[in-house]
Amino acid sequence: MMPFPFPGWQDPYIEFDVNIVKPSIMVVGARNSTAGGSVFVYFYNSTTSSFDFAQKIDMPDADLNSEFGYAVSVGYFYSLLIGAPGFAGDNGRVYYYFFDPGADSMSLKSVMDPPPGGNGGRYGASIVHKFDAMI
Repeated sequence: MMPFPFPGWQDPYIEFDVNIVKPSIMVVGARNSTAGGSVFVYFYNSTTSSFDFAQKIDMPDADLNSEFGYAVSVGYFYSLLIGAPGFAGDNGRVYYYFFDPGADSMSLKSVMDPPPGGNGGRYGASIVHKFDAMI
């Protein structure tokens, strides 16, 4: 179990975005924590009334300045959107993860790039999803 705050949380260069869907899941985006950024996933433990570390998700693409975890959004049924607005020279990218009960972890399901003409727009800098819509 990784404690929260996790090791390195006091580093002034690591910036965070936190999203909690009570009472079951919390995600913490740490856009400068590793090469490209990371997201930490915690699940609520009703026995201890605390969040237990479940998984660290690192930037899946080799882009050091992607800011993966800049924005995070948790939806119903453990769906997770992770913004990386610095990807490909500030064009941006959004990653869609979904909880895989067989693996007992979040798994990458799809990648969303900006629409045509969105170059340099930092796609994924602000994300929210409700039910089946992403904003």
